[in-house]
Amino acid sequence: MKIGIYGGSFNPIHLGHQKIIEFILQKTLLDKIIVIPVGFPSHRANTLEKGLHRFQMCQLAFEHLSQVKVSDIEINLGETSYTYDTLMKIRKIYGEEHEYFEIIGEDSLASFHTWKKPQEILKLAKLLVLQRETFELKSENPNIILLNSPLFPISSTEIRKQLQEKRKEIEWLNPKVLRYIREQHLYENIL
Repeated sequence: MKIGIYGGSFNPIHLGHQKIIEFILQKTLLDKIIVIPVGFPSHRANTLEKGLHRFQMCQLAFEHLSQVKVSDIEINLGETSYTYDTLMKIRKIYGEEHEYFEIIGEDSLASFHTWKKPQEILKLAKLLVLQRETFELKSENPNIILLNSPLFPISSTEIRKQLQEKRKEIEWLNPKVLRYIREQHLYENIL
């Protein structure tokens, strides 16, 4: 089985994230995708909404896709999350016999060499790099797969701004996620 791992802050998860997963599944590149909201990020200050809320929002965003499982493996960690450690745990849970793919954006590939144990990650999983039209990266490494993917012009930062403006509808949010955010009074005081 080919298993993808898609980690991120998902603060909040938006339709751009959802459409990327749908695009990968539509291309039938992977059999299963594990979505992992980060616990404590390793590359920036932790200004994220509580992990449980981000986990619940991811559950709502992907409940229509049976091939997607949302994992709380990093949220429950209680300390800084590193891709290498999470990948080791996922391989232990799902089994060594599967082929693993770490799904990242092209911007993350540019800083991949700064990650914890990047060469070990490439031995444990292939990188499935979502390549944007504006970038022209190339890779000779067979474990780095460049996938020309659609560009969705939205960010979680922009979504949080729209939430603070108390917009009635937010185009790039799944309606179930928006309802959850409003019921839980999330993102009212932070950007």
